[in-house]
Amino acid sequence: MTTMLVKLNVIDRKGNKTVIESEEGTTIRDAIANKLTPNNYGNCGGDCICGSCQVHLSSDDFKKLKPADEDEAGTLESMSINATPNSRLGCQIKLTKDLDNITVTIAPD
Repeated sequence: MTTMLVKLNVIDRKGNKTVIESEEGTTIRDAIANKLTPNNYGNCGGDCICGSCQVHLSSDDFKKLKPADEDEAGTLESMSINATPNSRLGCQIKLTKDLDNITVTIAPD
């Protein structure tokens, strides 16, 4: 069985857009950390406790995601800087073919 590559459009903290491809099942946090290695991003390693992998999505892309669970919602509320109604934690979203070509903006640190 071949693993599908999912395209992810990433806008960094300086406003630069990069298109990266990662295997289906990779979290947004890992895809960004592995390809772009931004500073102060995903500091807890994907454990849903630091909020540093926060990303903002457009309303259309946000609707494609499963709702945040209690842990993620709590971390977004308590740890995230400038959280928006369309904020999510990259460590909690696995890339799937349904999310191919979504765009995420890395939140300010």
